Amino acid sequence: MYSQFFGNFLVEKGIIDRAQLLEVLSKKKEDAPIHPGLLAVYKEYLIGHEAKEIMIKESQTGMSFYEICSEQMALTSSQIEALQKLDPPYYLHIAQHLIDSGISDIDEMAECLFDYESQFEIIDLDLMKEINDKVDLLLMEFDMICDSPYKNELTDYIILLFNNLIHYIGTDFEPLSIQPFPQYYSKVGSVQKIIGEPCFFTEIDMSEESAIKFASRFAGDQFDELNEYVTASLDDFLNQHNGVFVVNQSNLTHKEFTLEPPVSSHDEVQQPKGEAYFLTITFHSCGYINFYISAY
Repeated sequence: MYSQFFGNFLVEKGIIDRAQLLEVLSKKKEDAPIHPGLLAVYKEYLIGHEAKEIMIKESQTGMSFYEICSEQMALTSSQIEALQKLDPPYYLHIAQHLIDSGISDIDEMAECLFDYESQFEIIDLDLMKEINDKVDLLLMEFDMICDSPYKNELTDYIILLFNNLIHYIGTDFEPLSIQPFPQYYSKVGSVQKIIGEPCFFTEIDMSEESAIKFASRFAGDQFDELNEYVTASLDDFLNQHNGVFVVNQSNLTHKEFTLEPPVSSHDEVQQPKGEAYFLTITFHSCGYINFYISAY
């Protein structure tokens, strides 16, 4: 999952384009063993230009990276041992592929890794590895069942959604399923349309109990009953997520998108245009959260 996030992050920064992202995601991690210099940058033992200088000397002398680090006292013996035992996150293989192919270099990747981890607060990789496979399977499932001409845009939406859930709500979730769903009866939630090419229908929906808990998490406040503050929090979450999505899509496609104001929904039948998809996620702290999206 983080590999998808990091790849899209690089596209948004203009480091790579979408075709290059799809190519690098199709490669196996065995095709790009991670260089110790990149591992040292990832662990913040070295900064980009320091690792680059050692890597240049490595190619000139035939000495190993670790031998040079020991000779120059660039790394301690305990740091070298830690790097040799490190089980790196999968998204580092994307960085390594880009360095190996000459698309980027370690200086640029060092800056991107720092910006990415700072922006998205990547702090508990062991926890994320537990749900990584399930998210990737869900994305693979979506790729197989989605017949929409806007599959790429919908995939971008889903990936960003997981990222924003992690950022705003937490990591205690498990993705359950995604399936085509032409009509849906919403309980408590928020609906927002995105106008552009394509247009999007988006909805977040859940039970009253889940809405109270979800809104409390998002707002950083304690709500004890379903009221206007809870519904406003659901509106705000959807609006913030869609706002980031619109900016990303505008940057990628150079097309203009506008957001209609979010509208609270309660006991309503939703039947949007286009092929709609129903995504269910369960939060241990909030219960079942549903997302309903279509592009047309």
